[in-house]
Amino acid sequence: MKHVLLMAFALVGVDALCAQPSFSTVRAPAGTIELQAAIDRVSAAGGGTVHVARGDYPIACLMFRDNVTLDLAEGARLYGETNALLQMAKGVKDESNLGTALLVGKDVSNIAIVGRGSVDGCGQAATPYVNNRSGRWKLIALANVNNFRVEGVTLENSASWTCYFHRCDGIVARGVKLDGHANYNNDGFDIEAKNVLIEDCDIDVEDDAICGKIHDPAFVSENVEVRNCRLASNCNFIKLGTASAGTFRNWYVHDCVLERCRVAPFEDLQWAARRIPGVTDPVSGLAGIVLEAVDGGRVENITVRGIEMKSGVQTPIFLRVGARRGEGGNDWNMRNVLIENVVGSSCSWIASSITGVPGRRIGGGIVLRNVDLTLKGGITGDDWRKPVPEAEKSYPENRCFGTPLPAHGFYLRHADGVSFENVKIRVDGEDPRPAIIKDDCTDIATHP
Repeated sequence: MKHVLLMAFALVGVDALCAQPSFSTVRAPAGTIELQAAIDRVSAAGGGTVHVARGDYPIACLMFRDNVTLDLAEGARLYGETNALLQMAKGVKDESNLGTALLVGKDVSNIAIVGRGSVDGCGQAATPYVNNRSGRWKLIALANVNNFRVEGVTLENSASWTCYFHRCDGIVARGVKLDGHANYNNDGFDIEAKNVLIEDCDIDVEDDAICGKIHDPAFVSENVEVRNCRLASNCNFIKLGTASAGTFRNWYVHDCVLERCRVAPFEDLQWAARRIPGVTDPVSGLAGIVLEAVDGGRVENITVRGIEMKSGVQTPIFLRVGARRGEGGNDWNMRNVLIENVVGSSCSWIASSITGVPGRRIGGGIVLRNVDLTLKGGITGDDWRKPVPEAEKSYPENRCFGTPLPAHGFYLRHADGVSFENVKIRVDGEDPRPAIIKDDCTDIATHP
């Protein structure tokens, strides 16, 4: 399968775009007003760098401007001014609302945040989990931004999503550390964008680590590369969807390590994990590789390669075409997917699955190649013998069927054109289930 290398659009830094770049240095105890004034001044002068010296800086809704790099010195910490953020976030229910973030960019170009400092969302002070993200803020939220770079910094303790890129073009995230366990819905990178490169990042978050999203049926998220990252999640590790109204095309995720989070702080989520069949350690993520077309969109030309699932993964692979909501604007399918050179283990009895629903089949060039999985055995009870519900409207995740599934390796249903090439399935312990179950499937090929 072909994939696109994305180095050509990597940003060189806004200083290089300016014939006579402007500079400004801000020192503690400056806050939003002083930092915003420096950003505005540098942008008005044609662009350049705002240097942020060592110290603590309270901010709320700091706006990026054209052609400005925010350079955080080692020991510089931007942190959430929680009283102001709580007022801004009060009553907000729209997940794409950009006003509820520490750092906001809208309709701007050539912006960056770099350095060895940190941005702390102080998300533990936000409204608890009520009505999804209502009453909480993101760390970085961008909309209609062309060319954004985040490099070297630490992003931590968001009140919801950490980085959200909405209808952006040209994103580079390099050498970034994301730590998100301060509140619920602490995603790492939420990508509703095109021409994206994420490399050498360390992501340890409560919710999805890498998550592609599309809310607009006409939007195409394409030419996205994620490489050489460590991903830890208490939800899903590599995920396209759940918001999948448009098209995911030409995504390439490779050479990443998946492992358990350092912590799982929310007791209700821990109990949910304990209800997953076979899970004894609540510090675990739901699924390692997740591709979904459930809202009327499609997923095509996707490569996931060189993935090591070291620990904390309940279900290695979850591919789903569904009918959760809407008709979207596309032909609602998943095709031309290559998952190869994957090695790892599972910590639950929920098998990997490749499933469609009646009237919405999955498949056409789905290839699993050189996959080596050691799966948890020792299943008890007879739940796996129960009929598997279609779960057409259920939230799509590994546990949506309400059963551990009748196979210990892969469960396929309403699927066409799926090829297993050198796929090795081992069980750690005894398991009465067969390795693969095929229900209403055609053209399923298994090669040594």
